[in-house]
Order: sequence, then C-alpha cells, then structure tokens
Amino acid sequence: MAGVLDDAQVSRILSITAHPDDVDFAAAGTVARWTEAGIEVVYCVVTDGDVGGFDENFPRAEMAPLRRAEQVAAAKCVRPRKPPPSSREGRGVFADTDRYRA
Repeated sequence: MAGVLDDAQVSRILSITAHPDDVDFAAAGTVARWTEAGIEVVYCVVTDGDVGGFDENFPRAEMAPLRRAEQVAAAKCVRPRKPPPSSREGRGVFADTDRYRA
C-alpha cells in the first residue's frame, strides 16, 4: 500500500484514544503484533471512563478505578511499553491544562 511504512521502518507508536477500552477493542491484535516485533507502543487514553457503563446499581465513584484496572489488565496482554498514565481529570472529559502540554 502506497504511503504506509513497513513495520521494520517503525520504532515507536503512540496510540491516542478517547476511552479506556477503545484501543483494546479497536487495535489490540495490531498492538500485540507490533510489540512482538520489538516496536515500542505507548498508550495515551484521554478520559478515565468514569461516565461509561449502563449498570445503575454500580456506584459512579467506582467506575473510573474499575476502568483503570481493566485497561491495565488488558495492556498486560499486548505489552505496550507501560500502562497508560493516570492523567485524566474525571467527569468523562479531558482538562486542557498546562499540566498536559509538552
């Protein structure tokens, strides 16, 4: 395919997703293949998943920690460089502050 690098030409990949499980559902197999090939993969998950879910009996305060634990467990299966950093402010939104700017 024109314009697509061969995996041998790639050393690092940054996966940016909105929600904690997006990369797992969309690209876990690809991430596993890349890490197996020695490519460094880093996750950037923008929100913490605290507003997700449909179980009204599950406490909202426990949603973000659950989603974080699920993301870390899933990441162990495909081996990105390290689990995603805990850099979200909650409320299902990303806080655009100087804290996150390079």
